[in-house]
Amino acid sequence: MGSDMAAKLLDANGHLKPFRQWLNDVSSISTHHCGAWLRTEYDTAVIRAHNAADWQSFLRNKDVMPNLRWMPTTSPNPESSHRKFWEKKLTLPVDDPFWAKHHPGDRWNCKCSLEATDEPVNRPDDLDGVDPPQRGLENNPGKDGHTFSDNHPYFPDGCSSCPFNKGFKNKMGTFFLNQKKHCFQCSKVDFVIPSTKNGVKKLTPQQKHEIYSMPLQKQFEKVGKNIYRHKLKATDEEDYNKLLDVAKAYSASGMKVWLLPEVHKNEVGVRKLLSLPSETKTPDMMLNRSILVDVKSPESYRKIEHNANKASKQGGIACITNHSMHLVYSKLEALSKQILNNKEYMKDEVHFYIDGTIYKYNSQGRILD
Repeated sequence: MGSDMAAKLLDANGHLKPFRQWLNDVSSISTHHCGAWLRTEYDTAVIRAHNAADWQSFLRNKDVMPNLRWMPTTSPNPESSHRKFWEKKLTLPVDDPFWAKHHPGDRWNCKCSLEATDEPVNRPDDLDGVDPPQRGLENNPGKDGHTFSDNHPYFPDGCSSCPFNKGFKNKMGTFFLNQKKHCFQCSKVDFVIPSTKNGVKKLTPQQKHEIYSMPLQKQFEKVGKNIYRHKLKATDEEDYNKLLDVAKAYSASGMKVWLLPEVHKNEVGVRKLLSLPSETKTPDMMLNRSILVDVKSPESYRKIEHNANKASKQGGIACITNHSMHLVYSKLEALSKQILNNKEYMKDEVHFYIDGTIYKYNSQGRILD
């Protein structure tokens, strides 16, 4: 990337380009390289977090399902590192030491998985000749609760080079105590981690009443092109950013989006004013003042139907996002049929959000805007 960008520093006459011109000329390079890198970092972190949650489930159920089988990757272009595991149907006990050395997620963007089973152990003979985990992915997050190992470049080489271990006194203490690296137990980093639970509005009933007494257009504030947020949309920053991603995708197709407040069941007047259904919890957003949508980010494929059903019971079309899981376009049609055929789903349409795009389906297939 550096070489390609450096090659564009000079114009056709060999003169140094102004910064703005050079920045524009390398935008395609920086977007491609940095975008792919960040996407891989994000996806791997999410995948390993889900693997950790699955591992806890394996431990709870090992008396019934004592073994784990390595399942094939869902990647359309898999590498060869783990191929022999799923081809030979590797099946080992949950407590087998093999899982400390090799596990799904020990390669960047690995999309393999494990499945609990009561089928017999199957231990192929040539398990030692496989590629080791990549740097930072050596640990099994289900065993130690850490998304990455402290060997990852995110972490310092030792306490003496740690940017959070500042000051002469701390440096000398590290030296004389011969302090070993202990990033996961170190409390110094805690003082610089900001809380994500900001922006949540905790208002009194009187303050709520004052807002609801305003004309409807003044209860909403504009937060983007054709996107309006209610002043009582009380959610934390991370959840709000996910909703905003989805709202931007809807607004890109020309729709106006209203992010709705969390209205309680007894607030009948507000529900009538906003044309909301009478369920306990309101949907997340309203499109063009007529279409209600509830956004769900399931933690796994197994929870998609359940999340979609909850959305429909709240009066909204389910919009399933890939914020918390690896959702791919190739599976959407099958997923939509699975959701729409469920008797608990009360809508005739389901939406999916993948990386900035909304995909809509009904019983006949994909709906094109």
